[in-house]
Amino acid sequence: MKIKKCLDCKIELPKAHLNTKRCNDCRLILSKRPKGTMTAEQIAEAKRLAGTMPRDEIAKRLGVSLTNLKRSCPNVKFIYYYFWKNNPDLVLEICKYYEKNGKMKTQEKYPDIKIRSIIEHYKLFKPRQIKWKENELIELAKFAGIVPLKQQAKFFNRPRANSGSIKSVWYKKFKTTPCYMHGMPIHKAKIFLEKGFPMITVKRQISGDQTRLALWCDAVFYIRKDCPDFVRDAINAMAEFQNKLFNGNPRMEIENILACFN
Repeated sequence: MKIKKCLDCKIELPKAHLNTKRCNDCRLILSKRPKGTMTAEQIAEAKRLAGTMPRDEIAKRLGVSLTNLKRSCPNVKFIYYYFWKNNPDLVLEICKYYEKNGKMKTQEKYPDIKIRSIIEHYKLFKPRQIKWKENELIELAKFAGIVPLKQQAKFFNRPRANSGSIKSVWYKKFKTTPCYMHGMPIHKAKIFLEKGFPMITVKRQISGDQTRLALWCDAVFYIRKDCPDFVRDAINAMAEFQNKLFNGNPRMEIENILACFN
């Protein structure tokens, strides 16, 4: 019986099925990067032209798609064709319009152009948003879960930004949500804390409805004996963080914050 070989890496496939053409590794590579359909003559011509003109023009000259060219010549280094680089006046015009009007209005003004590919590559405009400063991030952590987003946005007064900028910085900087930053809601506090634990009334960040929280600095003194160890450790850790954030007076500071925004 003739032993088959893999079409790509040429290793032997002694126990392969009659219809098997490639080994497992090559099949996996092929599933992620399909092969092109260019002929040997077309591939040879593409390799000859590589470096002399952009790959878009090579594909056009050979009468194939750019995708087919890349698949047929995976190890050939082609020159990229930067279309907008040859239109500096248009790029500058779009960037200046974007600086004043934003992405949506710019795309409406130039419907036939991919605005994102220009503004993210060239960036010939002033930043539409300023970076958060360290003291602002500390204030943001203090307001977390107890001050509505609209009031926070009005307090920070960032240019061209509203409540969405507050949510954005939590996802980008803190990598979490702010709802449990300062305490547990009452329905969860009843499970892990002894009766009689103190509560504080705050407003929900998005809806503005009132809700009650058990602050971590208070909850640490009311943990039930049957509370799971990992929950106990989490409450202690959050209480320690809260004390450092508010310099040892979290309840008084939080009450002052609520008084200022009510």
